[in-house]
Formats: sequence, structure tokens, C-alpha cells
Amino acid sequence: TRPFVSTSLAWLRNRRRLPTASTSRFSIAITHLINDDGRHAEQLIVEDLRDFGGIEVICLDRTISDIDLDDAARQADDLLRAVGSNVLLWGRVLTYDGRSRVKVYWSSNSERMGETPSGTRYSFTDDLMLPDLFWDDMIVALNVLVSATNAQIDSLDGSYSATRVAPFVAKLRKLVDDGATRWGPQQLSSLYLILATSYFSLSEQTGDNCILQDAIQYCRTALQHAEHNTEHCIRLKLSLASSLSRLGERTADRRVLEEGLTVHETLTSDEIRSKFPDLWVIAQWNYATDLHVLAERFSQTTLDQAIHAYRKALEYRTDPESTQRAMILHNLGGALHRLGERDGSDDILAEAIETLNEALRVRTRGKLPVYWALTTFNLGNTVLTRGELLHDTNLIEQSANLFRSALEELPRWQLPIDWAMTQAGLGRALRRIGSSNKDVSALADAEQAFRRAASDQVRASQPLLWSHAMDGLGSTLSSIGYLRRDARLVREGVVAYNNALSERPPDRMPRLWATTNNNIASANRLLFELDADFHHLEDAASCICRALSVCTPEDNWLEWARGTNNLGEVYLSMGIARQDSLQLRNAIVELKKLLNVCEALGREWAMLPIKISLANALMWLNRITPSKEHLDAATLMILEAYNESGGKLRFYGEGFSIGFPLPPNEPPQSGR
Repeated sequence: TRPFVSTSLAWLRNRRRLPTASTSRFSIAITHLINDDGRHAEQLIVEDLRDFGGIEVICLDRTISDIDLDDAARQADDLLRAVGSNVLLWGRVLTYDGRSRVKVYWSSNSERMGETPSGTRYSFTDDLMLPDLFWDDMIVALNVLVSATNAQIDSLDGSYSATRVAPFVAKLRKLVDDGATRWGPQQLSSLYLILATSYFSLSEQTGDNCILQDAIQYCRTALQHAEHNTEHCIRLKLSLASSLSRLGERTADRRVLEEGLTVHETLTSDEIRSKFPDLWVIAQWNYATDLHVLAERFSQTTLDQAIHAYRKALEYRTDPESTQRAMILHNLGGALHRLGERDGSDDILAEAIETLNEALRVRTRGKLPVYWALTTFNLGNTVLTRGELLHDTNLIEQSANLFRSALEELPRWQLPIDWAMTQAGLGRALRRIGSSNKDVSALADAEQAFRRAASDQVRASQPLLWSHAMDGLGSTLSSIGYLRRDARLVREGVVAYNNALSERPPDRMPRLWATTNNNIASANRLLFELDADFHHLEDAASCICRALSVCTPEDNWLEWARGTNNLGEVYLSMGIARQDSLQLRNAIVELKKLLNVCEALGREWAMLPIKISLANALMWLNRITPSKEHLDAATLMILEAYNESGGKLRFYGEGFSIGFPLPPNEPPQSGR
């Protein structure tokens, strides 16, 4: 064998294979240093690094020459990819006049890969420890790495990214917690911010509220070391407020939600807008979202404020291709939907649909599939409400198709909460189709959609969403039971409603608590029609009174109107069943009260069915206690209702009817 071949084979046998970095920790690899006789300098660096918690140190049996730095950078990048480490240290030992220093180059698998590196010289301390300058540089390198990794995850917005976020968060948390004594206050504060932001992103996709609480705690700790009103401080407050608001929304904790709103509001000042305009837009938009959620969960008085705040944020995001503008439009569309539903305005609902379609021009299915699905879900809700308002079955069927399309981009195993939310939306649309067409098959499909949405997993992490699904299930079972003349199914519906109430306490969710009590009253009215048991009407009246105890026309007009209308109808049924003029007079009082409020608030769209009920009450009162006054009042109301219905008013057995529902018996849930 030739000498150089033998030497080469021996070198290859003795050269170690490259190890593979751990996926559970941040890792630093180090090559042999040029001119490091006996590898003493390398050993000193490795020993000191291993004392730093949260980091894996990997020794590589390789050397990189720094004669050609561009070529050295390529070699370093190749080693980083092969090993999978986050940072690579390489360089040489410099010796002169009996003194030695190490010149170290830092390479990381961040967006800076491929750049020509610059080395830094370090002298060991008298006790052979690395100097403070080395640790400062390592913190800078890790901060760059963490920021780059976080930016890569941010770029996945609109796609499922939990599988990328979760390992990153685990490594970052270990780095922060295990190495806490090595970080300075400012560096630690920066890492806390990135960790909190990553936790929020992970929670958005997994629905895990525990990690939101961790994010809140990290932000609070970091703010203790943040300089007031710096960009870093503003970002920390934004992260804190976003986590508080989302946690308050999910758990229906008004105190937590309002704390988030207060922090967001402090960040919408003119001073912050002038210094940090981009951060101000985020704060303004999040402030609007908090007001929107307050309107959804508690009192609709903040809905107009939310819409104004969204529009103000849009004034500073005029680029039609901006993804941030598209997200604000998505939220604005949801708020307009709720306003159109509250006011019974087809014009506002049409504006909401136009706004959501504008958002979809940027949040396309190809580029941002998850965001596309969430906006499509909002669009489905809005189209459904418009279909209910206009009694247009085609629109309701269109909404069902929109929900089905959204589900195609929301896999259950990846996005269980968004999937469940959309299943509940589909259930609502199918229930409307089934009720309008007296189609038991469509109602059965709605039942299955609601049952899919009401899983134990959803209840554990999103009890409010679970209650929406149970409320929808109650309405569906009641409708099936009524069509099949099966009181047992209606009673099952009441059980589902009561399950929903268990997650809708009146002190925390008065509006939703009122909604479900109104729905239980409607189910009891159906039971009375099926078995003529007068106790059902008494139970219905009790449920309605509970609903009205937390509603006023000012803060929750929709549920107040439903409750007052239902109470009038219950009194009417009581009066007819027992030929009781007192109950008929009670019905007339409630219905006239509702008519007066509708007229005062400009809710003309809701007045026709009320007038029909009032005409029936007056007609029955005249039957039981005949008088010219009662007859004239009944005749006048019948003529008004007939003219306003366009001649569609008909007499059916015990009263007049055209079958208009008032108003939709459950509020749609808007996607965030």
C-alpha cells in the first residue's frame, strides 16, 4: 500500500462521525481551534459552556480554516446543517510573546447564514474562565437565533404551525429557565417577550388556556425590568393585553377581559401613535376586538364603539394587499354582522358581507388556508343571519356550503377548537333549513354537527363554545320532537339547554344566559302544544322572567325583545287555554310594551309579528269579554297587520299567522 493512502485511511478511521443535535434543547457546536496545541483552549470553552443551563454542547472532530473567510462561512453553514445545531463556534488560538488569546467566530442557523463572519478575540481570566465579553456575545447570538426562529414561525400565520411552534417553545423555555442566572435583566426580558408571544401563537391553534396563563406571567415578570414607553415595553404590554383578552374571552371572565381592554386602551394614545405607529395600529385593532367581545358576551352597548375603533385602525392601514388590514377587515365584518343582526338591517349585513369578501381577497385559500377558513366561517354566519332576516332559504343553504368549505381547511386533529366552532355553525344552518322545510333529515344532520362540536375536549378548553353547541343541540332536538310529535325529544332538548346553562352563569354571561332561558321557554311552549299540560306554560313564564331579569332594551335589545314577545305569547296561550281574560290582558300589556320600544328604537322590521300576536290577544279578549272597545281594537290591529303583510295574513284555527319568526332564536357566534 502506498504511504499516503495508508495515512489517509488511518485519518478517515480516526475521524469521528458528525453527531446529531438534540431537538429538545438549543445547541452549540464547537470545532477544533487552529493552533490549539493539546486542545486546551477548546476544553476550557467546552467546560464553561456546559455550566450554562439549557444548552447542549457538541464537540465536532473538524477544523475550519479562517484564511478564506467566505469559504469558511460556507463550511460553517454546511456543518450547521449536517449537525442540526443552532450555533457553531470555530476559530484559532493566537499566541504572542508568551500570551495567548482565542479568536472565535459565531455562526448560527438564522437568516444570517452565508454572511462573511467576523471574529472576536477573548482572553481567559486568571482562573481560566471565559470573560464576560464572551457571554455577552453568546447572548447576542442566541437572541438573533431566537428572533429568527420566531420570525419563521410568524411567517406560517394562516397555516397550521403548532407542530413547529411547540418544539421551539419547549427549547426556549428550557433555555430561559435553566440559564436564568446567566442572563442579564434586559436579555431575559427580551427572551420572556418572545416566549410569551410564542405561547400565544401556540394557544391560538391548540386552545390551551394554561399556556396563555404562562404567557401572562412571563409578560408581567419581564415588564418589571423594561424601561417605560420604549418599543420593547410597548411590545410587552401588547403581548400581555392580548393574552389577557383571549383568556377572558375563552373563559367568559369579564374581569380578565376588561384588564386586557384597559391595557390596550392605554396603548392607543397620541404619543404612542407618533412614536410607534405600527404598534399603535395593533393596539387600536386589539382594543376594538376587546370591545367587540364585550358586546358578544355581556352587553351590546360596546358594539358601536368597537366598529368605530376598527375603522380608526383601518385609516392607518390603507395598503389593499396588507395581511394586517385583511385581519382588521375580518374582525370589522364580524362586528358589522352583529350590528346588522341587532338592528335587523339588511343594509348593514350586506356591508358586513362586502367587508368579509374584501378580507378574503388577501386571505386566500392558497396562501393563508387557516385564515381563509376563519373568514369564510364569519361569512357563513353573516349570510345565515341575512337569510333568516329575509326568510331566504337559498341564502341559508349558501351559508351551509360556506361552513362545509371552511371545514375542509380546519382538520379536527390539528385545529380542534376552530373545527368545533365551524361544526356548530354548520349545525345552525342545517337546523334552519330543517325547520323551514320541515325536513327531519336536515335536522338530524344538524343534531350530529352539534354533537361533534360538543366534545369533552372542547368543554375542557373552551366551555363557552361547548355551551353554544349544547344550546344549538337543544334547539335541534326540540324541533325534531315537535315535527315528530315526540315530547320525549323535546325534553331531551331541555336537558341540552340546561347543560348549556351550566357554562353560562348569569353574573358572567347575562346575555347568553338570557338566550338559553328564552330557548327553554320556547321548548316548554312546544311541550304544551304536544301534551296540553298547563304546567309547561308556567315553567315557560318562569324561564322568561329569569331572562328578562338580566336584560334591558338598552344593553341587550335582542334578547329583551325575544323574552318580552315570548312572555306575551305565553300569557296568550294561558288565556286561551283557560279562557282567562286576566292572562289575555297581561299578554296585551307585554306586546304593546314591546311595540312601543320597537317604534322608539326604529326596529320597524320586528313589528309585524308582534302586531299579529297582539291582534290575536285582542280578538280572544273580545271573545271572552265581548265589548265594542275590544272589537274595535282587534279589528284595527288585524287591518294593520294585514296591510303590512302585503295581504298574506291568514286565519288558522285559533288565530292569525303568516309564520314569521321573531327574532332568530340563537345568536350566531363570530370567529376572532
